[in-house]
This record gives sequence, C-alpha cells and structure tokens, in this order.
Amino acid sequence: MLLPLALVDLHQPVWPAGILDELQRNLGTKVSEQKAMRLRNVLDRHFPDSRIAGYEPLVPAMTCDPRDRHVLALAVPAQAGTLVANNVKDFPPRSAVPHDVSVNSADGFALGLFRPAPDEVLRALTRQAGRMRRPPTTVIELLEELQARQCLPGFATDVCQDLARTGRY
Repeated sequence: MLLPLALVDLHQPVWPAGILDELQRNLGTKVSEQKAMRLRNVLDRHFPDSRIAGYEPLVPAMTCDPRDRHVLALAVPAQAGTLVANNVKDFPPRSAVPHDVSVNSADGFALGLFRPAPDEVLRALTRQAGRMRRPPTTVIELLEELQARQCLPGFATDVCQDLARTGRY
C-alpha cells in the first residue's frame, strides 16, 4: 500500500541500490521470472531516485538492533525523515534521533499520510483496487483486506470511517 501512496507523490521511498536484484531473484522463486522482472521494471521506472548507495560505511556506527543497522544507515544519506518499519522497538529514539530520523510503523506512517491528504490517498486506493482483477476488488474490499490481514488496520479503519462520514464512496 505504501508504494501506491508514493505514486501520488505523498512520499518518496528509498531502498539499497542492490535490493531490486535481490527482490527479483527471491520473487522469481515464487512467481514466474517474467512477473518478477516486470515488477522490477515498474519499480525502476516509477522510482528512479529511490536507490541509495554508499551507506555501508555508516552501518557500524548505528546503535539500533544490530540486525537492523543497515536500515538506519540507509536512511542517513537518503535524508529520510521517517524510517518505516513494523519492528519499531528495534529502533529506539536514542539510535534514530541523532540522525534526524523518526521511526514509525507502516500503519502509523500511512495514517500520517492520510490525515492531511485524504483525496490523494483515496485516489491511490482507487487506482490500486482498479488494478486488482483476480478477483475484481473495490476500494472497500481492499481496505477490508488491509484491516483483516493486520497490515494497516488503523489506516483502513480511518479511511473507511472517513468514506462513511463523507459519503465519497
């Protein structure tokens, strides 16, 4: 859900320069290599400025959970104001604040995008639901799925409540 929100310019995702190679390799074992390559090409085309290199020397200086130091190190040269991770506890404030990085869960981050820009978020949700053809999916069904799978429960609830209150859907 966060990538469709980036497509409507609500945030700029970043990732390590080599992560798309890894994504394609790992995804290629679960879906066809053609689908994996297609996803990689879409990410390259839509987010050409997302690849960050040269962060590796910063990894040892990071004071968060050792398994996640590379993630915080990546956020520093990217000048990412927010690091999105569902393991927020692995990034205590004392490890992130000195680098001007706040840490938020995916749900909290999505909520933070929705509240000031509900129309843009709804546009992204509508576009994403429209791409889902097997089975065809409505925005409400997409939100129900986000809530049921506990991916973005607070976000889904707030958007549904907003849609009910405003009658926009």
